[in-house]
Amino acid sequence: MTTTDPTLAYPAYSRWMLQIAARMVECGDRRQASKQIWEAAAQRVSEIADERGWPNASLTDTYAISHHISVHAGERQISILFALASDTGRNFYEDWFSLDEVEHRLDAARTLFALLDEAHRTLPLDLPMPNEPFYRERHP
Repeated sequence: MTTTDPTLAYPAYSRWMLQIAARMVECGDRRQASKQIWEAAAQRVSEIADERGWPNASLTDTYAISHHISVHAGERQISILFALASDTGRNFYEDWFSLDEVEHRLDAARTLFALLDEAHRTLPLDLPMPNEPFYRERHP
């Protein structure tokens, strides 16, 4: 199948991970749900980077890419929700969030996915890779 919608061009592993997070919430497993929420968010950004041909070899790159998308899409919530997902991942180790809080963060991750998908769909396909100095130092 040929498509011009870039959000459909790559296998949806990140979406599967988000579904696993929802199942973990249903089972009451706050820690595993938290881990899956973070990994799904990071994976979605990596998928977008791969689709656009942007190097993405580290977690720092993933943050730079999410910020880059946020700035160019004019949607600050992308950076904020990505940081929230990262913070949620720490709950796997700390176990400080209630199940209700993890469920709210799952909803925030769903919003992040929707915003990333919209940005990915509407930003030019030839948008250059991020220009943040810490990103460019590793990917000249």
